[in-house]
Amino acid sequence: MNFSELSELRPDLAFIAHWIKPKARILDVGCGDGVMLDYLQSDKQCAAYGIEIADDKVLACTQRRVNV
Repeated sequence: MNFSELSELRPDLAFIAHWIKPKARILDVGCGDGVMLDYLQSDKQCAAYGIEIADDKVLACTQRRVNV
C-alpha cells in the first residue's frame, strides 16, 4: 500500500502516518482493520504491531498480514 491509497481509504490515518519516520517501531492500540499499519509496514518499512479487541477487525488485520 502506498500513501495515495491510504489517503483515499482513510485520510485521517494518512495525516497521522505522515508524522511517522521510516523504520520506526510502532504499537497501534485500537488498530481497527490495520490499514495504517499495512501502509507503515509496506511503504515506510516500520516494525508495526497492533492491538484490537473486535474479532472482525482482527481477521481483517490478519488478511492484510498485519501483526495483531
